[in-house]
Amino acid sequence: MQPPHRVAFFPFSLLRGKRRPSLPPRCVQTWELGFSRGSAAGLTLKAPSPTSRVAPFRYSAVLSGSLTYRPLLLSVSPRWRVGFAGRAPPPAGAGAFSTPTEPLAWAGATGAAQDLHPLLVPAALPFSTSTYSSSCAARPSSGSPLAPSPTSAAHASTFGAAPSPPPLSAVPHTVDCRVCPVARAPKSPSSLHLLRSLLPFLWPASLSHRLRVLGAVASLVAAKFMTTQAPLLLANMVDCFQALPAAADLASHPPPEDGGAAAAEADGALNLLEQTARVAALPLGIVCGFPLARIAASGFNELRSLLFARVSQSASSEFACHAFLHLHSLAFFHDKKAGELSVLISRGIKSITSLLNVLLFQLFPTALEFLLVLYLLAAKVAGPVALITLATMAAYVAFTTAVTSRRTKIRKAMNRAEQQSAGLLVDSLANAEAVRFFTAEKQELKRFATVQRHYAVKNVAVNESLALLNFGQQLIFNCGVLGALLFTASQVAAGALPVGHLVLVSNMLLQLAIPLNFVGTIYRETSLNLIDLEKLYELLNMQPPIQNPPNAKAFVLKRGEIEFDRVSFAYPPVLRTSKAEAAAEDRRTDAPEARRKGSALLLEDVSLTVRPGEKVAIVGSSGAGKSTLIKLLYRMYDPKHGTVRIDGQDVKELDLTSFRQHIGVVPQDMVLFNDTVEFNIKYGCPSATDEQVKAAAQQAEIHDMIMGMPDGYKTVVGERGLKLSGGERQRIGIARCLLRNPAVAIFDEATSALDSHTEQKILKAFRAMSRGRTTLVIAHRLSTISDADKIVYLKDGKVAELGTHDELLRRPGGLYRALWESQQHQDAARKDSEDFGEL
Repeated sequence: MQPPHRVAFFPFSLLRGKRRPSLPPRCVQTWELGFSRGSAAGLTLKAPSPTSRVAPFRYSAVLSGSLTYRPLLLSVSPRWRVGFAGRAPPPAGAGAFSTPTEPLAWAGATGAAQDLHPLLVPAALPFSTSTYSSSCAARPSSGSPLAPSPTSAAHASTFGAAPSPPPLSAVPHTVDCRVCPVARAPKSPSSLHLLRSLLPFLWPASLSHRLRVLGAVASLVAAKFMTTQAPLLLANMVDCFQALPAAADLASHPPPEDGGAAAAEADGALNLLEQTARVAALPLGIVCGFPLARIAASGFNELRSLLFARVSQSASSEFACHAFLHLHSLAFFHDKKAGELSVLISRGIKSITSLLNVLLFQLFPTALEFLLVLYLLAAKVAGPVALITLATMAAYVAFTTAVTSRRTKIRKAMNRAEQQSAGLLVDSLANAEAVRFFTAEKQELKRFATVQRHYAVKNVAVNESLALLNFGQQLIFNCGVLGALLFTASQVAAGALPVGHLVLVSNMLLQLAIPLNFVGTIYRETSLNLIDLEKLYELLNMQPPIQNPPNAKAFVLKRGEIEFDRVSFAYPPVLRTSKAEAAAEDRRTDAPEARRKGSALLLEDVSLTVRPGEKVAIVGSSGAGKSTLIKLLYRMYDPKHGTVRIDGQDVKELDLTSFRQHIGVVPQDMVLFNDTVEFNIKYGCPSATDEQVKAAAQQAEIHDMIMGMPDGYKTVVGERGLKLSGGERQRIGIARCLLRNPAVAIFDEATSALDSHTEQKILKAFRAMSRGRTTLVIAHRLSTISDADKIVYLKDGKVAELGTHDELLRRPGGLYRALWESQQHQDAARKDSEDFGEL
C-alpha cells in the first residue's frame, strides 16, 4: 500500500462562487488519502478524528460505490457530489484522481434517494471543460446504515503537482467516505409564497370572522360604486343647470309654426325645456346627489375597516403567539441580540396586519376603481381620453415600480442599521452596572453615536429617494390630466361634448389620483412589509435542534434513576464566515475551551449512574464538560454517541415536556423576570399557594430579606432582577426549585454567588431537599459537596476520578485531592486576611 498523501480540506460550499475563495485558517484540517490494491484498485478517505467541527453540516451517511472517470458532461445532474479541487498526482498503477487545475467531482446517484434526500448537496457548480467527473452508483456500505453520523464530509481537497488527465477508459475504484450536505439556512420564501401564506387569514376558520370578511368585501364594492357615481352626478348637474337659460329663452320666444329648420330647432328646445322642468321639480336631489354619494362612499369605507379590524388583529395575535412559542424552542440566542430580535419580531407581526389590509382594501379596490374609470371614460366621453388615462397609469406604475425597487434596497440597509442600533442600546442598558464600574460612559456613547450616524445616513437616503418618487409621480399624473383635459376641452369647444363632460373628466382623473397614490403606497408598503415578513419567516423556518420524536412516549416516573451510558458529545459544527460569528459561537458553554484543546469532543465515552435518592457531585476545571452533562440530561442537545436514560427510558424517545417537568434546575447565572418576587418564585409552580411560596422562601433563607422590602412579596425585582444582589437572585432561584418539588434536582454551581455565611444556610436547605431525591450538583467550591454520595472528577471530557470525598482524598497524587488542598490554602489565606482586617 502506498504511503498516504497529506491533504488539506475545506468546506465544499466555498466552491459555489465563480471565483475560488481563499482558505480560511480556522477551516483547515488534515485528512489521510490512501490508495490500496486488492481485487480492484481503491482509495479511501479517512479522517484522523471520528468527528470534525470544520464541516458546516449536521448529518452524514456512509456510502460506497465504484468510480469510473470520464469527461464531465454538462447535462449530468447528480444528486450529490464530493469535490476534489486542485491538482492530484496519480498513484502508481492507477490513473485515479488526475485532473488539470479545475475541480474534480465525484457525482453520485443512489437508489435510496428517498432516504438520502435530506442529506443531498445541490450539484450546480461552475466546472470548466477541462474538468473530469466520476459517476457513482452509490449503495450503503455494509454495517453502515443511512443514519446520522458525526463525521464531516462534502469537502474539496488540495493536492500536489499537475499530472496528465486520466485515460477515457473506466478505472474502477472503491470509495469509503462520509458524505453529508452543507447545512445552510432555509431558502428565503419568494414574495408570491409570502403573499399566498396570508390567504388563509383572509378566510379564517371562524364563522363570525368569515361573515365579517364577506361584509367587508360587500362594503368595499358599494364604496367603489358610489365613488364612481359622484363625478357622474356632478356632470349631470352641470349639464342640467346649463340648460336653464336656453329653456327660459325658448319659453319667452315661441318657435314659428311654418316648420322647416325652425321647427326642428323648436323640437330640440322643447326637449330641453322638458329636461329643465324635471330639474326644477327635483332641485334637491340633483344638488345633493354629488355630496351624498361621497358621504356614502366614505361610510362604506369605514364600515369595511370596522368589520375587518377584528379579523386582521386576530390573525396578527395568532401569528405572534406562534412566533413567540417557536422562538423559545430555538437555541441561537447566544449569537442574537435581544434588541434586534425584538425589532424583527415586532416588524414581522405588524407586516401581517398591513399586508392583509393591502390585499383586501388597497390592491383589489384600486384595480376595481381603475377599471370602472376606464369604462366610464370610454363609454361616456371618448375612447382617446380612456387611452390617455391608460397610458398615464402605465407610466405611473412603471416609474413607481422602478424607483421603489431602488428604495427597497436602501430601506433594507436602513433596517439593518436600526436593528444594530436597537441591539446596541439594549445590550448597553443590560450591562449598565458594568458601564458604571468601568467608567465607560463615553466609550458607550462613542459606540452608540457611531451606529446612530450610520443609521442617519441611511435614513437620509431613504427620504431623498422618497422625494424623488413623489415628484416623479406627480409629474407623470398631471401630464396625463393635462392631455385628457385638452382633448375634452377641444371637443366641448367644437360642440361634440357638453360642458358637463369636461367636469366629468377632470373629476374622474382627480378622483383617480387617490387610488393612484395608493398604487405607489401599495408597492412601497408591500415591498417593505414583505422584507419584514421574510425575516420573520426565516426565524419560523429555522428548525429547533431538539424536537419531539415521532410517536414520542410519555415519561413514566419511577424512582428517579439517571444513567449516562458511554456518552460522547461535541457541539454541532457551524461554519462561521466572520470573526464576529466565530466569537458568537465561542460564547457557548465549553466551546472556547474545546477549541483551545484542539478537540471537538467535549465529552468522550462518559459512563455514570446516579441511583434513586443519591446525591452526586460533578467537579473539574473550566471547560471539562460539567454543564454539558446537565444539558444532555435535560435534552438541550443530543449526544453524538451513547445514551442518556432516566428510569431506564431513553430521553431521545420521550416527550420533552413529560420528563422535563420532573427536573428542577438552579442555574449558575440566575436571571429573573421583571415582575414581583412572588411571580418569580411561583414561576416554578404557578398553582402554588401563598403559604407554599413563603415556605419555599424560608427554606432558601430569603423570606426575612423579602419581608424587609417595602412591598414584600409584591416587590418588583427590575430588569433581569438587577434590583437584587447576586446572592438574593440565587436564593430566589433556589426557592423556585424548592417550590417545584422535582424528582430530580440539579444545582449548577448554585452557591457560586453567595457569601460564606449565606452559603452555610443554603447548604442546610440543600441537604434537606436532597433527602429522598436524586440530586446532581455541579460545584466549584469542594467544601459544598463533601457530603455527596459520589463525586465525579471530569478532565478533558472524561471521567478521571470517581469516589466519595474521603476516598478521593486518600488517593495519592489525585486530581481531586490536589484541588481540595489548593482551595483549603486559599480559604485559610482569605480567613487570615479577614482577621487582619478586623484588627
